Amino acid sequence: MAYLPDDDAEALTLHRVDDGAGPHEKLFVPIQSLVTPVPESAVSGERITPWMQLDLLQALQQWAERHDQSLRRSAEKIATASLPKQQSAQGWRFHAWLGFNKE
Repeated sequence: MAYLPDDDAEALTLHRVDDGAGPHEKLFVPIQSLVTPVPESAVSGERITPWMQLDLLQALQQWAERHDQSLRRSAEKIATASLPKQQSAQGWRFHAWLGFNKE
């Protein structure tokens, strides 16, 4: 999967990465609808804090500038992760502190 910028480069949306027709061609299929956000209240509590916070969109913008690449190309290259294939359409839960978990 990959987080790719929207048309306005204001937000990132989740995409599945499929093989394209050519040997090095990749197709990016939007799957944001398969992600359920976990609310902050579900993980907040006394002495519970993230050990690291990162604004992925901002980090991608900096990467793209330093490497003279488009924001989209940078995201295709470095904003990726491997998730287990879903056998159903249930998808995943996501929280910025905890990452992905099967729904």
